[in-house]
Amino acid sequence: MNNYKLETGILIPAKLSDAPKRGRQSEFPFNDMKVNQSFLVPKAKKAGMLTAMYRTKRLNANQEFVVRDVRGGSRVWRTK
Repeated sequence: MNNYKLETGILIPAKLSDAPKRGRQSEFPFNDMKVNQSFLVPKAKKAGMLTAMYRTKRLNANQEFVVRDVRGGSRVWRTK
């Protein structure tokens, strides 16, 4: 036996790509960065930063970033 309730008549929501943009701003400054600029991310924020970085790269193919672990966290450089 499972714990999932089967339901009928529930409408399928629009795909996120078809939905209006939510306008949420990233806490990381990827879109504001110029080539050769960098910023430091605390270790506790690294996973969220990586997710945001890959999303930015996917949406902006002309931007490239490099991440290195350094004392105090991870540093992100824009290289292109």
